[in-house]
Amino acid sequence: MSAGCSKAKEPTIDLGPAVGALSQATPSASSDFNPRLLRRFKPLRASLADVATPIGPEVDLGRMLYFDKRLSKTGTQSCNSCHPLAQYGADQQQTSPGHDGTRGTRNSPTVYNAAGSFVQFWDGRATNVEEQAKGPLLNPVEMGMTDAAQVERTLEAIDGYAAEFRKAFPKDKRPITYDNVARAIGAFERGLVTPSRWDSYLSGNTSALSKAEVEGLRVFTNVGCMVCHTGEFVGGSMFEKVGAVEPWTNQKDPGRFAVTHLEGD
Repeated sequence: MSAGCSKAKEPTIDLGPAVGALSQATPSASSDFNPRLLRRFKPLRASLADVATPIGPEVDLGRMLYFDKRLSKTGTQSCNSCHPLAQYGADQQQTSPGHDGTRGTRNSPTVYNAAGSFVQFWDGRATNVEEQAKGPLLNPVEMGMTDAAQVERTLEAIDGYAAEFRKAFPKDKRPITYDNVARAIGAFERGLVTPSRWDSYLSGNTSALSKAEVEGLRVFTNVGCMVCHTGEFVGGSMFEKVGAVEPWTNQKDPGRFAVTHLEGD
């Protein structure tokens, strides 16, 4: 199959009841909840592009790359294999199998809204989705490509990709590069946002949530959940060590410590 797969349609994505029609919500009076507490949150943006990484024509290329299994050593794994968009952006497995069936040590986080997190990977070893996109490609357990040069040679040998890269990066003398692969995938992922009734509520539509949901919001804030789970993404803005109150059992993963080697992590 050539890179002409750009004509293929994206899979139908079911985001679940959280994004149900507003007409199904039960009206709730504004007095049900203190609106001042909502200042800790923020409606989700339509796109997570920023000045440093503007979204342009590379989105279509990024979509193609995201679904292309030929970017793995055995031709069996794509980004979508561990982060299937039709399954909420994560494979729902304890750990994900790689190109040869070997499983990694951590489960796959969702790619939906991931570009809004302040760091990437569970341990924060990547600063943005563009940097994160490079990791799995060369990881021997995940997609297993030998190096950046092999990724580039593979794409150069696939009919159609040369034209797509020139279209996405017209100013580059050599468009097919490892960095541009990451830029394209990152541009695609920055559009994977999930606005919901919650965002409509934050925008002033007090009937977007049912009374039961508003009561849940009241409990959520009163018991202190919003200390960590706040902002535009209701989280994703800080590191937090598990087991701060009670010991975290059966936990062998060193987490952030494996990256920083700092005892505090």
